[in-house]
Amino acid sequence: MDWTDAAYLWLDSAAQKGWVVKKSFMDAKPGALIVGLDRSRNDLVGIVREVRDGKISYETLDEAGKVVRHEIAAETPGRDIIFAGYIWPERAGDGKP
Repeated sequence: MDWTDAAYLWLDSAAQKGWVVKKSFMDAKPGALIVGLDRSRNDLVGIVREVRDGKISYETLDEAGKVVRHEIAAETPGRDIIFAGYIWPERAGDGKP
């Protein structure tokens, strides 16, 4: 994959290369990449760490390279981010990374 492209292009590229891509916010899975835009409309890429009690926790890096943990209620993601999709850590068809 070309990781230098805008983050929203990663979804199509990942799907073309055989990775499982999900576009429903409710399809969160630990280990998946979450892709979208933050409140300032900057690219957002994070790693889903936990899905529990109607909340999705994911981690991003700040400008200094420090890990920042975020938590979003699954029923209202639009208040925090503009969600584009997930790239699951598995290949389409075989379920293996």
